[in-house]
Amino acid sequence: MKKNDAGKESSDLKIKRFISNHINYIYLLALIFSLVIIYKLFDIKVNLAGDDSAYILRAYELLHNGRFPSWQGPLYPMALSVFVAIFGISVPILKITSGIFLLTSFYILFRALRDRISNFLLIFTIFAVSLNSFLLYYGYYTFSEAFYMLVQAALFLVLFKTISSEQGSSIRVLVLTGVLAYMLYLTRTVGIAGILAIVLYFITKNDFKKLGITIASFGGAHALFSLSKRLIWGSQGIQFNGQLNSLLQKNAYNPAMGNEDLMGFLGRLVDNSNLYISKHIFRFLSLRSLTANTIEPILTILVYLILLVGFIYAARKSKFLLFLFLYTGAFCLITFVSLQKSWDQDRLIAPIFPVMVLLLAYSLLSIFEFKWLKNLRFIPYIFLIALPFLILKTSGTRISLSQRVHEESMKGNQFFGYTPDWENYLRMSQYAGKIAGDDLVACRKPANSFIYAKKIFKGIYTVPILEKDSVFRPNMTYYSLMLSDKNARFFNRSMIKAVFSGTAATDNFKSNRAYYLFETNSTSPVQSLDTYKINRQIFEESFSAVTLYSPDQLVNELKHTNTRYIISANLRRNPMKKTSNTIDTVERYIQIISTKYPHFFTKVHEIGKDEKAFLYKLNY
Repeated sequence: MKKNDAGKESSDLKIKRFISNHINYIYLLALIFSLVIIYKLFDIKVNLAGDDSAYILRAYELLHNGRFPSWQGPLYPMALSVFVAIFGISVPILKITSGIFLLTSFYILFRALRDRISNFLLIFTIFAVSLNSFLLYYGYYTFSEAFYMLVQAALFLVLFKTISSEQGSSIRVLVLTGVLAYMLYLTRTVGIAGILAIVLYFITKNDFKKLGITIASFGGAHALFSLSKRLIWGSQGIQFNGQLNSLLQKNAYNPAMGNEDLMGFLGRLVDNSNLYISKHIFRFLSLRSLTANTIEPILTILVYLILLVGFIYAARKSKFLLFLFLYTGAFCLITFVSLQKSWDQDRLIAPIFPVMVLLLAYSLLSIFEFKWLKNLRFIPYIFLIALPFLILKTSGTRISLSQRVHEESMKGNQFFGYTPDWENYLRMSQYAGKIAGDDLVACRKPANSFIYAKKIFKGIYTVPILEKDSVFRPNMTYYSLMLSDKNARFFNRSMIKAVFSGTAATDNFKSNRAYYLFETNSTSPVQSLDTYKINRQIFEESFSAVTLYSPDQLVNELKHTNTRYIISANLRRNPMKKTSNTIDTVERYIQIISTKYPHFFTKVHEIGKDEKAFLYKLNY
C-alpha cells in the first residue's frame, strides 16, 4: 500500500515538475493560438458604436489641435497619439497596436500569477483567456480595453512583488504601485477600483506603512498630472466631470429626466449584475449561445455564491487571490452601480474577465474541498479541463461566420460587411470630406465619419429642448396648430416660435402629435383662427408632459460653429434588422428648422438605392 502511494506521489511530482519546467512553452502555445484567432477574425472596419473611432479622433485632436481628451479616459488617447504621429490615421496599424497591448497584457498577467497560484489554475486561466474570441475581439479594435488590461496587469505584477515581500518592499516599488494605480484610473474611470482594492487589502493586513506610501504616490501622481494639465491645456476641475454627470442621470441622453436616487442605483446593481454576469460572462465562457440575449437571475446568484466561497478561502490561504477578489468586487460594484442598464455592452466587463475566470475556477475547486465533497473533486477538474476546448469551439464558430469579412478586409475593402444604411452613411462621409474642403460638416456619428473622411465633423447627438420659461412672453399672442404645410399657410413662417409635442391632458390636443407655436404682437392676425389661441396657462393645463424645440435655436447653434453642410442618413436602431425605426436625431433637427425655414437646406448629393444617405448645404 505504501509502495503504491509512493509511486502515485512520484507520478504526481513528475507531472508537476514537467509542467513547471515547460510552463513557458505552454504559454507560447497559448500565444500562438491567440495570434491565429486574432488574425482570422481581423476586420479593418470600425465598430458601429463609434467609441473605437472616438479614441483615434481624440488622439488626432490632441496631436494636431492640442485638445485635451477630457471625455472618458485621457491616457489611452495620449498613448494612441504616439502611433498616430508615426503612422497617421491608418486603421489597420492602429488596430495592430491593440493586439500588441492585449497580448502583452496576457504575458504580464501570466508573469504576475506564475508561482503564486497552482500550475493547474495558471494553465486553465491562460487558455480560457488566450482562446477566447470575445476577449480577443479587443485585440483588433481600438477600444480602450486592451490598453486598460495592459496597465491592469502591470499593476498586478508590481503589487504582487510588494505583497510577496515579508520584510517590506522598497519605496520605489510602492511608489510605482501608486503611479500604476493612477494610470489605471486615467485610462478608464472604473480604474479607481485599483486604488480602492489596494486600500482595502493593506487595511485587512494592518500594513499602514505600505498603505500610506502607496496613497501618497497615487496622490502625487494626480497632483503632477493636474498641474501639467493646467499649465499645458489650462484645464481644471475634476477628471471625467462631464462623464460623471452623465452617469448620475437616469437617462444619459435625456437630462430632463433628472438624476438617479438611491433606489435607482440599487436597481442598477441588480439589473446590471444580471446583464453582465448571467448574459455576458456566460457567453464569454461559452456556456451560453453566441446569440443569447436574455438574463437568467439564477445564474447570477449562483456565480455570486460560488465567488463568496472562494473569497472566504482566499482570505485564509492566498494573499494574492484575496487582492484579486477585492479588486474584482470593486470593479464590478462601480460598473454595475454607475452605468445605466441601457448601456449593456460586453466591453464594459471584458477587462475583468481574465481575473474573474481565474477566481471562478479557484472558487469552484474550493467548494469541493469540503469533507463531504472531497471524493468528487474530479468533477470540477474535468469541467475546467473541458472549458477551454468549449471556448475554442466557439472561437472556431465565430471565425467561420466572419470568414468572408476577413477575406475582404485582407483585400483592403473597408466597406464590406456593413449593412446598407452604414455603408451609405460612411461613403457619404467620405464624399463630404472631399467636397467640403475646410467647411464644417455636421452628422450623427462624427468619429466614424472622421475615420473615412480624415476630416473633423460636428456631432449632432441630441436636439436641444427649449425651456417653457423662455417661450411665453408678456404682451404677445400665441397660436397652436397641428404641424402640416397646409396649416403653415395661415401664418407667416417667421412667426413660428417653436414646435412642440407631448402627452395631451385635454381633448383639445392629441398626444404625441407635433404642433406649431406661433407668436405675434398682434392680438388677432387671423380672425378665423382665434379658436387656436393659446397662452402659458392653457398650455400647461393641456399637457401633462411636453417638449419644445426652437428652429431659431438650432439654426443659431449651426451658425455659431460655422457649419456649412449636414449629412442625413437612415441609420437603423436595430443594427441587424431593417425596420421603420431609425436613429432620427439629425432628421428631426432638419425637420424642425425646415418648419420655419423651408429653403434652409439644399440637397447636394445622395448615395444608395435603399436606406439612403444625403448631403445638404446650409443656406444662412
